[in-house]
Amino acid sequence: MNRFCLLFLLSLIWLLFACGGHSPGEEPGSSTDSAAPGPEEESIDWPVDDGHFVLNWPDLAIPDYRVEYNEEIGQEVNIPIFRNEVKKLSGKPVLIKGFFFPFEDNPDEPYYVLSQFPFSQCFFCGAAGPESVMDLLMKTKPGKIKMDDYVTFKGRFRLNDEDVMYLNYILDDAELVK
Repeated sequence: MNRFCLLFLLSLIWLLFACGGHSPGEEPGSSTDSAAPGPEEESIDWPVDDGHFVLNWPDLAIPDYRVEYNEEIGQEVNIPIFRNEVKKLSGKPVLIKGFFFPFEDNPDEPYYVLSQFPFSQCFFCGAAGPESVMDLLMKTKPGKIKMDDYVTFKGRFRLNDEDVMYLNYILDDAELVK
């Protein structure tokens, strides 16, 4: 299955299982997204390990979404509204632990994902939200890691609210931490 088909299916699954555009138990319109942070909010209060901010999956929860029609795939999609605390990490070096999913149907374009949950419980199976998975854009091939290995990666964190061909979170220059 190529990357487009996989991401198209992921979009459909998310649309089918979306919770009315907001997290369970959260009132619509209660987004914590606001105007650009002021000077008092510039510091980033996240744990740091060896110069990398340490990400924690629950802290990446997406509080709200807006719905937009996407011409490329011909349907409405949920666009994440990221919390300001998470926005501050965009472009920063991070560490994150998770379950590894290799999708290597096309050896010229291997596709890797890191997930908060094992494959049987992850977003791809409809059991979790899109905030629980992250694209790994590898600096070099990751070596011999198997499906569902629990591993740590480091790289540069990027938020994605524009390109439906990628997940909401992307780890650029991702490297396995040994």
